Amino acid sequence: MKTICSSLLKIYANPELQLAVLQIRAPPFTGSKRKHVKELVTFLKSMKFKTVVLLSSSFATILKDEELNSAPLQYALSSSFCASDRKRFDELDWYPLKTYSDHLDCQLSVVYYLPGCGIASYLFEELLKHEEISACLLNLFTSEGDNSGDALYVVQHLNKWLQFKAQHGVKDTSFQWSLPPSWSYLFGTDPVDELY
Repeated sequence: MKTICSSLLKIYANPELQLAVLQIRAPPFTGSKRKHVKELVTFLKSMKFKTVVLLSSSFATILKDEELNSAPLQYALSSSFCASDRKRFDELDWYPLKTYSDHLDCQLSVVYYLPGCGIASYLFEELLKHEEISACLLNLFTSEGDNSGDALYVVQHLNKWLQFKAQHGVKDTSFQWSLPPSWSYLFGTDPVDELY
């Protein structure tokens, strides 16, 4: 029997806020994507998660010319998502993700063609089958390279919706998000000034 193990998952939890963050730092092994997604949904159901927000990024190179001027952050919601949040997305002027039916993996009932998003679209699709969990997929179309600025962009927009800073009593407008230390020197150190 073949056993597959993934050690690139981290869970951060704040019971006071009833908030948990699952960080998936790398995709599952080839051929185990759907199994991994089903196991994640089983975990979410067993832990009685009510709402799941998936943050992902995908390659901006798939956008058509007319889509390049639209907002890079787009969303998809499950039918069980509450009306007040749907209204809030309209107020924030967020754009819904477009669905595609002419791509390779048409076994999905709703296809969000998001190359580079890892398992996000598969996980969202699986969550749609479980009405007891409201699901939101926030996807940012990005370019290759250092995407730490893109991550901050997503978190700032997420905060506009969920008001994390307000829940912590942060009124100081100079509040800054901090990057994880593991993001330092993602692409090596800066070049030596003497070389240029």
